[in-house]
Amino acid sequence: LGLGGVAHAEFIITVDQVGSDVVATGSGTINTNALVLSSAGTAGPHVNPSNGTIYLGALAAYEQGTSVSGPANFGTGVKVSASSGSGDLVGVNEANSRLLLPAGYVSGASLGDTATWDNTTLSAIGFTLGTYIYTWGSGATADSLVVDVGPVATPEPASLPVLGFGVFALGLLWRKRGNATL
Repeated sequence: LGLGGVAHAEFIITVDQVGSDVVATGSGTINTNALVLSSAGTAGPHVNPSNGTIYLGALAAYEQGTSVSGPANFGTGVKVSASSGSGDLVGVNEANSRLLLPAGYVSGASLGDTATWDNTTLSAIGFTLGTYIYTWGSGATADSLVVDVGPVATPEPASLPVLGFGVFALGLLWRKRGNATL
């Protein structure tokens, strides 16, 4: 029973087209033990895909932690302020290798936020669809922030019969192997 794993928190931002708007939601926890909190200020929700920056939440005071690494960008767009935001101010700025956290954030506390860009598209903002992972720390202090841009891949209805046949074939194989051992 001594198989305890390394504690690993994770904050996930999902950016998707919702009707005529682009909506980003974020939730999770952040382990700050490997971060050096280096500066503070005030910021609001915005995105700059060309330099790997996305901030969600309401306009608020923040602290920045350094030593974040990940993709240099998640698209080609320039800075676009969100039409609205709510919740905790959280984000990543890969251009400066920094993670943005609410002022006074306690490591491991639950966070949640949103940002909405009205009457636009993922393409117009300059996003490239995909999953982008930003990391910091190692071992017990390892953590990550994930930015998922675009729809989650789901099986096409036409592929479901193929999946069903595969499950059926595995069932027959399992049954045949079961009878061979009797």
